[in-house]
Amino acid sequence: MTDLKNKLTEKMPKINLIPLKDTAVNTKTQAGYDLLMIVFEAGGWKWNYYKDLLHSFPTSYNRWKEYEKETSVSAGVFEKASFNEGRIIAGSKIFFRYRLGSKIISQNGFYTLQKITNENLKELKNWFEKYKPCRKSKG
Repeated sequence: MTDLKNKLTEKMPKINLIPLKDTAVNTKTQAGYDLLMIVFEAGGWKWNYYKDLLHSFPTSYNRWKEYEKETSVSAGVFEKASFNEGRIIAGSKIFFRYRLGSKIISQNGFYTLQKITNENLKELKNWFEKYKPCRKSKG
């Protein structure tokens, strides 16, 4: 019984994300998008679009289907947008580059800047596969 209780109450790994100014992260694949949403969720970031708790988690919605390999997600604070740090929006690379004047970086570039290792990513992905296997961000 104790083992079952421990498994059910295992907490999601947390990471500390540093908001990047006027920067968006491009996700070239559905799997890459899902991993980025996992990282944002573990960092406590939420969707800016949804105010209700259930839909505000990054893994609760799949924006990759709209823009596919052009999908980019905000990674911090934007002077030309009306949302706070810790809140994310998604759009195409063109939207972020030309409408918001953003720098577009790769996922690996984002993980490097945030000091997130491959081991960290593996731990996060394993936790989400175990406890949130049917997440919408997965596709």
